[in-house]
Amino acid sequence: MESTVESNTRVSGRPESSAADGDSLDARSLLQRCEALQRELVETQQREAEVRKQLATARCDREASHHARRAALNLMEDAILARRAEQQEFAERQRAELAFRESEARYRTLFNSMNEGCCIVEQIQSASESAAFVIVDANAAFTGRFNGCIIGQSICRVLSGGVANWAHNCKEVLETDQLIKVETTLNDQRLYEITAFKVKGLVGRQVALLSNDITERKLSERAQEEAARAKEAVARAESDLAIAEVRREATAVVRATEEQFRSFLDQNGAAFFIKDEQSRYVFVNRTLELRFGRQLDDWIGKTDFDFFPQEDAEIYRRNELSVLTTKSAGQFNEAATEIDGRHEYLSFKFPMRDVAGNWFVGGTAFDITSQRRAERALEVNEQRLRALAAQITRVEHQERRRLASILHEDVQQLLIAMQMRTATIDARICDHTIREHTAALRELLANAIETVRTLSRDLIPPTLYQLGLAASLEWLAERFDQLHGLKVSVHVDTNADPGSDMLRDVLFHIVRELLLNVVKHAHTDRAEIRLARRLSQLNLVVRDEGVGLDPLQSWERQDSFGLFQIRERVLSLGGTFELRSEPGQGVEAIVAVPLESE
Repeated sequence: MESTVESNTRVSGRPESSAADGDSLDARSLLQRCEALQRELVETQQREAEVRKQLATARCDREASHHARRAALNLMEDAILARRAEQQEFAERQRAELAFRESEARYRTLFNSMNEGCCIVEQIQSASESAAFVIVDANAAFTGRFNGCIIGQSICRVLSGGVANWAHNCKEVLETDQLIKVETTLNDQRLYEITAFKVKGLVGRQVALLSNDITERKLSERAQEEAARAKEAVARAESDLAIAEVRREATAVVRATEEQFRSFLDQNGAAFFIKDEQSRYVFVNRTLELRFGRQLDDWIGKTDFDFFPQEDAEIYRRNELSVLTTKSAGQFNEAATEIDGRHEYLSFKFPMRDVAGNWFVGGTAFDITSQRRAERALEVNEQRLRALAAQITRVEHQERRRLASILHEDVQQLLIAMQMRTATIDARICDHTIREHTAALRELLANAIETVRTLSRDLIPPTLYQLGLAASLEWLAERFDQLHGLKVSVHVDTNADPGSDMLRDVLFHIVRELLLNVVKHAHTDRAEIRLARRLSQLNLVVRDEGVGLDPLQSWERQDSFGLFQIRERVLSLGGTFELRSEPGQGVEAIVAVPLESE
């Protein structure tokens, strides 16, 4: 800074003191100029504030004026709308009055043109009960049946010739709002049917009486009744003559029917019987005679305690009491000792009732001894089949692991050694032709090695024992996508691992078999695998979106051995296998196996 001042001094040829004085003068003038500008700025801001205040005041005045004009317009609109509403209400009132007059005129025309007599009575407040209802209106058909004017008179006085208490009837109609019909005679000594009903309206205390002359109808009905009684007497006399003949013919028919019924039941192989409420036999067929060596007459009037051991008889009695108590049929498994040994029966027992109201138990018993023996033998065979299937599953699991081990550790190693030897030979031979053959041989060995690896993975995927079933299912889904273009989504719960190697292996190959069925038959590129744990069992579901099938017919197809094999494997593990499908709705295969299975 000092060097700069010195250079300026030398150039200008002025002393340093002169330059300092000039600088101080310029600074004062600049300071004064700044103060003046600041004062002008403050004055400008004050003027601007006053202008803004004036603008705000003007804006408030303008808004107040606008709101006042708007309020005045709203008042004018409300007045116009109120005036229009009054005019519309007046017009509606006039139209309603005109419609009421027209309706009243139509009512009066219809009322006076009725063939039936009609009057309207109204309840009035009076100490005399007989004068409680007076006639306020009546048509010509009603007034023509009486002498003089009846308007304003008590209904009890006008209809005094009848037997009905009309004050009581009209009061009941008003209280219950129900219609009342009474047949009575009037002054002209003719029979009328008078119907009383409440008049709906603003008054609410009026009752209409509609009278209809039924004299001719009653006379006609009486004549018809007398003719019917005469005809009935003639028919009764004729029927009495024919009843004896009919009874003789009916008796013959009943006897023939009973013989046919008895013959039918006796020729039937099942036992038929009827017992009363005390379990006494009232009817048996010949099957009981042949099976137990007792005559038919020996059964009648006896109970099961007379023929069978007490233990069996108590069972029969208990079953029959349940039928009589519930009044409904029942099916029971019973047994009895016959001449040739112990037999099992399927008994159907049902309640019966005669015309006198007495209850009986009817029943039929079918001998199912041979069927039960066959079922037990079939059950034993199925148990053996399940045990054999379980043994086959275990052997298959062991053989699969053994073959996979042989392919991986023996065959694959031999092929790799041959490939290495071929490479060594190829390096030592100079003949071009021989080297081409060795190259082709190395390519064949490489394909063989890859095939052995694929077979080994298909038999026992390494991930199945290293990473678990969930990872193996993911690998299987990827493989089906690569080989067959089937997109498979996998959903496995975290706690759904089978635990045992054999169960893990069986479930994996079941899924692969089901996915192969999807590829072959479903005609779809979408499938889903779900594995979840429910308490002590695993639930496996394989679902596709294909053409579907009939689950009943699927077991009968010639190519359904895979499904049969899956079902037998699952049953041998103590589980269940179910197919759910409809044509066009896809297939859902559901496998449930217990975790305790090994």
